[in-house]
Amino acid sequence: MLLEPETPVGRKLQEVFAIDGITSIEYTRIEHVAKVLFATWEQHRDGEATAAAARAAIHALAGDTQPQIVSDERVVKAIAYINANLGSPLSLRDISGQACLSPTRFRHVFVEQTGNALRPYVL
Repeated sequence: MLLEPETPVGRKLQEVFAIDGITSIEYTRIEHVAKVLFATWEQHRDGEATAAAARAAIHALAGDTQPQIVSDERVVKAIAYINANLGSPLSLRDISGQACLSPTRFRHVFVEQTGNALRPYVL
C-alpha cells in the first residue's frame, strides 16, 4: 500500500514504525491484518469490501492515537488535488489556490510539511 506521508495516518505510521520513506515491515507484525486483507481481496478482487479491509488494516497498524506532528490540512488538500489531477497540467497557482494560500507561501509550507519541493513531488 502507498500512503502519503503528510496525511495523519501516514505520519502516525512513521511514528509507530520509526520509518522515513519507503520501508518494509516485518511480516510477524502485520500477519493478521495481511491475511484478512488478502482473503477479502481474493473474495472480492476490488470494490468497497477490499477498500474497507485496507482501511481496517491501516487503522490496525496505526492505532487510535493521533500523530505527534499534525499535518497541515491545506497541504493535505493540495496533495489530494494533485493526485486527482495528475493527468492534467498542474501549476503552482492552481495548487496553491486549492490550499487557499499565495503561491509563495504555499511553496514554503509545502516544503516544510513534505520535505520536498513541489515540482519534484509532482514528478
